[in-house]
Amino acid sequence: MNSIKGRFRSSIFEGNNGYKVGLFKVKWSDSELEDIINKTITFSGYFANINNEEDYLLIGEYINHPKYGYQFQVSSYERIEPETSDAIIEFLSSSLIKGCGEKTAKKIVDYYGENTIEKLKESVDNILLVPGITEKNAIKIHESIIKYSETDQLLIDLKKLGFLIKEALKLIKNYGSLIFNIIDEDIYSLVG
Repeated sequence: MNSIKGRFRSSIFEGNNGYKVGLFKVKWSDSELEDIINKTITFSGYFANINNEEDYLLIGEYINHPKYGYQFQVSSYERIEPETSDAIIEFLSSSLIKGCGEKTAKKIVDYYGENTIEKLKESVDNILLVPGITEKNAIKIHESIIKYSETDQLLIDLKKLGFLIKEALKLIKNYGSLIFNIIDEDIYSLVG
């Protein structure tokens, strides 16, 4: 298995089951794939949430598809939490987070620094501590971050239980956050 980090650029094909083929700008790769760093490559695989406003770690194989040529066949992936102040500001001011433009994002990051994302997930009250943020926007920001994080966490937890990404996406689509109640009560009902 190989690993690459970078950013989704655009979609070539999207199935209604979460399968995607697209373009990915590689910023880092393991030693076997150093020649694709700073290049845009084709990828394929199953994804819950992937967008061009965040960085991702993709794990899989770089293959030569007989019909479509070289592509990175993704077996699993993780969203990379923004770590630097600039990356956090970019994330918060993206279309993913409601109620937060660039100025508000900068205020929040200036207030919390590199612990910003954790603080925003904790509670609306943490957002209200930042001067100049209204309660209405604080609620929007908090709810956006929680909703976005929830799907990623469900996917990670289901992968840990041995589900393939394709299976996990179907379970999340059908049951949402109730999936673990169903697994705890009667996992065999899922195979029905």
